[in-house]
Amino acid sequence: MAAAGGAARRGLLKRKPNFTLQEIEILMSEVLRYEPLLFGAAASTVNAYEKQKIWWRITNKINAAGRNQRDIGEVKNRWRGLRRRANDKITRHRQERQGPAPRPGAARHHGAAAGTGTAAAELGPDPRPYGDRAAAKRRRCSEGKGRHRAVRAGTERGGMV
Repeated sequence: MAAAGGAARRGLLKRKPNFTLQEIEILMSEVLRYEPLLFGAAASTVNAYEKQKIWWRITNKINAAGRNQRDIGEVKNRWRGLRRRANDKITRHRQERQGPAPRPGAARHHGAAAGTGTAAAELGPDPRPYGDRAAAKRRRCSEGKGRHRAVRAGTERGGMV
């Protein structure tokens, strides 16, 4: 692995060119054509070998149209990236339409003082049904770092932890 990193630094290995618009159009049309078998309701009835054959067909069509030879992994990765970016745009658009989320603390106090009902009813639907995952992950990671640091420090001194 170290040899590959050194070769890249010396300029012996080159990046493959980005997918062309034509390759992306073929990828999208073919994946949408086979979507029921790859991802839809029928996906559970199709075995992994059949799905692999479908991805081979898609890859062969892309390779026939483009100058660059792509493998299945590159094609699947490009599809995942396209789908992820599309979902991100949809999410951003929905959040822009809703406007900024109300501050839960401010709405709760206001409702309690006015006596108009429960705080949950006054807040309305939660724009993030699973909460703020990124903030929760940051909290877990920062807590974990501190705990692990303490464990390492305790064992380095020869103490019991």
